This record gives sequence, C-alpha cells and structure tokens, in this order.
Amino acid sequence: MTGDSGVSSHFLVGNRNNVASDFTVTLDPTTSSVSATMDIGNKQAGLHPGIELGSALLKFGGGNATDPTRSAFVDYDNFAALDQRTVSNGEGFSSTPTSTVNSLPVEKTDGFLINATAEIKQKIATALSGSTFCDCEYTRWGFWSMASKQTVDAGTFDDHGSMNLWVAGRRPNETDVPTVGSATYNGHIIANVNDGSSTRLATGGFQNTVNFGSGNIGSTASLDGASFSGNLNISNLDRRNFGGSMGGGLSSDPSLGRTMNMNGSFFVGKTSPVGEMGGSVAVTGPGGYIAGGIFAGKKN
Repeated sequence: MTGDSGVSSHFLVGNRNNVASDFTVTLDPTTSSVSATMDIGNKQAGLHPGIELGSALLKFGGGNATDPTRSAFVDYDNFAALDQRTVSNGEGFSSTPTSTVNSLPVEKTDGFLINATAEIKQKIATALSGSTFCDCEYTRWGFWSMASKQTVDAGTFDDHGSMNLWVAGRRPNETDVPTVGSATYNGHIIANVNDGSSTRLATGGFQNTVNFGSGNIGSTASLDGASFSGNLNISNLDRRNFGGSMGGGLSSDPSLGRTMNMNGSFFVGKTSPVGEMGGSVAVTGPGGYIAGGIFAGKKN
C-alpha cells in the first residue's frame, strides 16, 4: 500500500486460476480517498483462446483528486472504493471505466473493494466458529468484486468475480531484510473453496519460522479441515518475497492428500522492517477440490 500506508502485495482471484503479480492500494487522508490497481494474469491461459480472460488491469477508486465519488477513506481500519471511471464533466460525474481485459478497454464495470473492518471480522468469526485473525499493525486485507462487459470482434464477453480476497502491506527496502538470524510469524488464512458442487468460505492459521541466513522457512498451516507442513524459500531475486509448496491432508482422513502453495512478501511492522507478512494461498485436492485466498501474519 502507498500514501498513508505502504506498498503492494499479493492476492488471489476467486476462481482460483487467476493471480495478481502486482497489487497496489493507495490511501490518501488529505483527500479522504482510496485507489487500487490489480494486475492479473491467468495461470491457465491458452486453454480457450479468444474466449477466456488471459489478463486484466482492474482499477478501483477515484481517477484523480478531483473525483471524490468513487472511494472513501475514514481511517486506516475503514476504507472502500468502487470501480474506477473517468471524470466526464467538471462536477465529478464518472462514466467511462478505466479497467482493461486482455489489454482492451471494457464498456461497463460494476465493482467494489473494501477492507475487513472489525465488524466484518466479527461476522466471519461468528459464522465460522474458531476463526481468529492477525492483529497486524499495518498489513490489511479484505474483499473485492468486479463485473465487466466487453465487445470484441462483434462478440460480447462478460467477466465476473465476486467476494474475492486481497491483502496488502507496507513494502520494506530489500536491504532491510536480514541476512542473519531467525524469526517466527503467526497469522491467519482465509480462502474461497470450491469442493465439487459446493462453495464456501474457510479460515485457518499458519506459523512460518524464518531462517534469514539460509533463506529457509519451515511452515505449518491449517485450512478447511486439512493440515499442511513443508518448507518455503526466500527468493534469490528479491529477498522481500518467498514461496513454496506444502503437502497435507484432511485431519479426518489423511489419505485424502491436499497441496498448498503459499507465496508472499515480508511487510513492515511497527517495530521491525520485516515485522509482518502476507500473500496468497492456493490449495488443490482429490475430487476437484480447489481453494484460493490470502494469508496475513506478524512476527512473535
């Protein structure tokens, strides 16, 4: 996040096949506004050439400081934005979408982005008994939805994504990531699940023990009745990033194996430049089981 916050993060689109390589949220208390940009690439692009979403650049919030109609920033724990549109007259009336799909403009959008407020977290915890969430100082997460309409070569295409998840934090300098020592991070996971014919929201937790010298991260996680363990690795290209794959299975039936991919970044905390972390998770399992969401945590 930028502005009053920090910079960028990871998020996973709700259909579990599309991942953002870049996500930036800017909070501006001087104009009480929010803007966000999501750069999405389809992991399975090419399966249906010409009729699938291969990439998208989705934008939320005011297009500029003179357009107050598309977002609201109350404070660091309460903010939201609608799909971004251009200002078409001096009164701030917005009409033309600024998002693109497959690098082409769209004719119509209808979307929103909101952070997980204390009230939203409480409702989730009430609905999903046992859910707890990271009490992070700077890292924030929440939900977003977007529907767009596009006409290409005389064909009309509609893309929809509802109640997807995002997470963002303040990005440290790469030189701020330690090269010696270790630290343990604890936090939560929240994901959308598609289990055969049923869909649901699921929560869980994780613990990442980071060896900054070796770059190894020992990870354990739980989500939707399954437990996972394995090793992640700090990236050699950018030490602010890390990722890897973990094996696991249902607690009720360990033979039903599942695999979790966890990819994330170190974020600035209140007392450390790497005091928090966040990123995306993607889970696959037998019977077409698939889940996608985010994680957020902080250093003990």
